[in-house]
Amino acid sequence: MNKKPIGELLKEKGLVTDSHIRFALQEQQATGERLGEVLTRLGIVTDFEIAQALSEQSGYPYLDPRGLAPEKKALMRIPGNFARENEVLPFKLEGQKLHVAIADPFDRKILGFLEKIARLQIEPYVAPSSEIKHIIEWYYYLLQYPPEKEISQLVERLRKNPQADFNAEQLWHNLMVHAISQRAADLHLVPSEKSCRVYYRLDGILELTFVLPQAVHTRLVGAIKVRAGMDIAEQRLPQDGRLRFEFLGEEYDLRISTVRGVFGENLVARILPVKATVLHLESLGFTKEEVKTLRNLFNQPQGMILVTGPTGSGKTTTLYSALRLLDTITKNVMTAEDPVEYSFPLIRQTQINEEISYTFAAAIKHFLRQDPDVILVGEIRDEETASMAVRAALTGHLF
Repeated sequence: MNKKPIGELLKEKGLVTDSHIRFALQEQQATGERLGEVLTRLGIVTDFEIAQALSEQSGYPYLDPRGLAPEKKALMRIPGNFARENEVLPFKLEGQKLHVAIADPFDRKILGFLEKIARLQIEPYVAPSSEIKHIIEWYYYLLQYPPEKEISQLVERLRKNPQADFNAEQLWHNLMVHAISQRAADLHLVPSEKSCRVYYRLDGILELTFVLPQAVHTRLVGAIKVRAGMDIAEQRLPQDGRLRFEFLGEEYDLRISTVRGVFGENLVARILPVKATVLHLESLGFTKEEVKTLRNLFNQPQGMILVTGPTGSGKTTTLYSALRLLDTITKNVMTAEDPVEYSFPLIRQTQINEEISYTFAAAIKHFLRQDPDVILVGEIRDEETASMAVRAALTGHLF
């Protein structure tokens, strides 16, 4: 197998242009990174697209690891340290065949080492480097420290002795680790007469995951409220808060909401990754005709495009994927968000802060003085924002 330069490979697939390459080479001179690293850091291409290109060139099948839950018996065949150092992810054991995701299909030595270590036939797949690293860290940790085991042990201990002491912070940590490992969008704590029920929102559906002793609820909610900057003494009125959860080198923005119910405060935590990958529209399930329509819309010189839908339906994801259709090197793209959910280095992103009167309407007003070509606003919540949005769309901007 002959390995082509990554820039040439991506150009052949139509993922980058000559102007992208020139821009990235200028960055490379300042940072010393590899060209592929610069292109992904700038958001011009993603690890997913590089992996797909390498898959086609190498002849190995491409694997999209999103949603992948590796089998424990597969993970146990390859030591965690080796998996981390070489970016290899064993995910399925089938007879004498071990299915493994790899980042570099042209590294023949790695495949040889894998066969010697596992003593099995290796079935390689090409997958994005960032996702391989993420899954390796999470699932080797979960293999050694399963959070559901600690939660079950606590439930059993409190069932025998409801007055037993417990660490509310550690319980919250275990719940969050488990929720994120299950790719939950929301975590609900719902008190009842004799228990505290824990629900996850998975693929749009609310599922009961744990039932904790009722004695846990007040202390657990109190610990969360303290961390989220909420008033722990106020339990009658609804409250909102926010906190960061950091684990294994990754950060999550948690929006906390409480509402008083019959048996205590209902608490909901919305889980938002601080860094997420912006994929092409084709990767989101749109048809070719729909992508063509959206491409035409987002390449208009001015006007307004509204993306609507319920919470968690993919509005922001769709908008950011659409922004990748634009030439962000030659256009000034500005965003106002609450919070900033995706990192896109080639555009100017700002975070709404109502405490200092930096609202969506104020952001649009100031953006109009920043020579913008495209303006993205996360929400239109009031009449003033709607009025400013229409004004921007009518004065030569794509909004």
